[in-house]
Amino acid sequence: MENHGRYGSYIYSANDRRLMVNLFIPSVVHWREKGIELRQTTAYPDDGIVTLGVKADRPADFTLSVRIPGWVDAAKVRFRLNGKDLGQEVHAGSYFDLQRTWSGGDVLQAYFPTAPRIETSAGGGYAAFFHGPLLLAAPLGREGLEKSDFYADGSVPFIQLVRKEMDPDKVPAVPRGGGAGLLTRSAGDELRYTLATTTGPRPMLPFHRIGLERYSIYFPLK
Repeated sequence: MENHGRYGSYIYSANDRRLMVNLFIPSVVHWREKGIELRQTTAYPDDGIVTLGVKADRPADFTLSVRIPGWVDAAKVRFRLNGKDLGQEVHAGSYFDLQRTWSGGDVLQAYFPTAPRIETSAGGGYAAFFHGPLLLAAPLGREGLEKSDFYADGSVPFIQLVRKEMDPDKVPAVPRGGGAGLLTRSAGDELRYTLATTTGPRPMLPFHRIGLERYSIYFPLK
């Protein structure tokens, strides 16, 4: 939980010749040594478009470095400078470096295509599904649960709290070899998928949108 309070400190970093964009969060950074203001606008991770606008007291020569997420298909990443496509090759898990003399009004736009993908556990027995950087989860309802199962208000001693486990046979499993093709994007603007499981289709939502109910994010491979 402490991570979220630290994000603001790590969105950007710099030395005397390089400004690095590490996280994709709407924000503004003032690089006083260079007389540069960089404004980041993005709806990430709902989409993969990141726009970086430069405001400058005077032209400044430096390298702007943008992190390439490890999850992305690097062959499909695109960068545009002032509306013109840049053709540089990039590598997932590294940085895209653009060295030039920057002036006020310059705009660098990055496009990281988001798509469904699957990751399997080290032993190969379980799978998790993602949309770009977003972990997806299957809501499983609140059967047999009460409010006290979600909120600890001190009325019940901790030692008396009981974890109400779900019947393992009701946990959805997925067929081996199906890969990301097991996911079907639902119609509409809201990010939502349907997952083909061994017991029928299941809705899949971004994990952070699931609240007071059971859910599954690790699916046994059958």
